[in-house]
Amino acid sequence: MSAYYYEGPWDYYDDCDDYDDYDDYDDYDDYYYEDIIREVMYEQGDSPAEIPHRSKIQSVRGYGKSQCEYCDRTWSTYQAYAVIDLKKQQVVRIYQQKCRDCGTETEPYFPKDEFYVMIEKATEKEKLRRNPSSQIRRVDEGGRRGLPQRPPHRSDLCEMCGYGRGKKCWER
Repeated sequence: MSAYYYEGPWDYYDDCDDYDDYDDYDDYDDYYYEDIIREVMYEQGDSPAEIPHRSKIQSVRGYGKSQCEYCDRTWSTYQAYAVIDLKKQQVVRIYQQKCRDCGTETEPYFPKDEFYVMIEKATEKEKLRRNPSSQIRRVDEGGRRGLPQRPPHRSDLCEMCGYGRGKKCWER
């Protein structure tokens, strides 16, 4: 098994009987996300070696949950963003959001099935960038799974929006 290529669940989880049970993770760390990236790319037959350098980084939006470490307030958003390196099969960055009660910056986490969808979007976007004339379906960033787009969030609390400095991540 090469350093970045996921051969299948039997190679990575050889000592783990219940590798689908992500509820055992105390926090959503890099392994959690990297496991899902490898699994989705393996299921789609995508090899990191085939991804060109110019299209390896993909920014995707999804449903994220946050809990403030300072005041314990919890919230969720459909405007959580992650930057994925498909060649290295890792998360490069997760954009933070500020707690509306105390202003503490908090990194959202993505539930397992939502992160699967986000990685599928990232691989579709990479394939479209590599071959713009392909027949791959266009990634729908306007709404979530056919649902109407939710109203914009407060841009002053969103790092992707530049904390209110004129950018609006939902219009990108």
